[in-house]
Amino acid sequence: MEQIEKILYAAVEAIAEQYGFDADEAFEFMRWEAGDDPVETLFKLGGKPKAAKAPKETKANKAVDDKIAECKKNITLWTKKLNDGAVPDAEKQQQKIDKEVAKLEKLEKEASNSAENSDKEEPKEEPKKEIKKEEPKKETKKEEPKEKRIKRFSPQLSTQLKDALAAFGQTMDDSVKENFKEYIEELDDDDYKGAGLADHMRKFAMMLHEEAPAGGAVAGTLIADAAKGKTTTVTVDQLKKMEMITAVEPPGTFFNPSDGRFVKGPDADEDEDMEEVSFEGLDYVVGTKTNRVYLADDHGDVFTGGFRGVGKFAKMK
Repeated sequence: MEQIEKILYAAVEAIAEQYGFDADEAFEFMRWEAGDDPVETLFKLGGKPKAAKAPKETKANKAVDDKIAECKKNITLWTKKLNDGAVPDAEKQQQKIDKEVAKLEKLEKEASNSAENSDKEEPKEEPKKEIKKEEPKKETKKEEPKEKRIKRFSPQLSTQLKDALAAFGQTMDDSVKENFKEYIEELDDDDYKGAGLADHMRKFAMMLHEEAPAGGAVAGTLIADAAKGKTTTVTVDQLKKMEMITAVEPPGTFFNPSDGRFVKGPDADEDEDMEEVSFEGLDYVVGTKTNRVYLADDHGDVFTGGFRGVGKFAKMK
């Protein structure tokens, strides 16, 4: 009988833990309610079971709860049959009940551990860092090298530059050629296209003349006077009679050292005829009335600043 009470007490204690009432009071009360269903008796004592915080329902938790409920039901039923003497072998019945009680304890421990784990705050998943895709670098187009305006100094260009320099008392060498090429390359497009190459040569020669340390200031003043229009227009025949005249800017203008005057030859005449003349290896066109000498060029004829029979063109026929 003592062994049966221990089993009953274990069952009552397990149920009390599940439903939240005092196991000792419940066990004593059961002694007076012999014959009643033990679970109903426990409900009479403790009332409705206290609401417990239900663990998060999962398939695994539900399966354990179902097994616990089945164990309790078996213990209650088998104990009642044992007490009523409704079993053929009381010893085997008791062993059966002991195994079920041990099974119940194991299941309840398992359920308790599962509840504790579910109460723990689940680790928050860190937000995935957004990986910025690097935009493909835009390929920078390499600037094509600018085409040189003067690729090389041909004999014709060398002669033209030499004549332009000579008009201002300057001599030509390789360094002067390179300086002229740099001068041409540094001009902007509008300035470069606004005049012919011969005009650029004369302007370059004038700049060198003005920068020259000896007599530069005087020559610069004379050229400035010529640019202001302080000149006298004369005929080609008159120019031919003047000795040691020097070509200055603007083209077609000369300085006559014999009287200190600036003179210029005839202006262009649009109605005059032009004739082709080869002179010292170069092709020119010459006005039949004015005798103005033009250098034949692919971009248009360029006035050289000279006249047939005068200065460097004195021997031109």
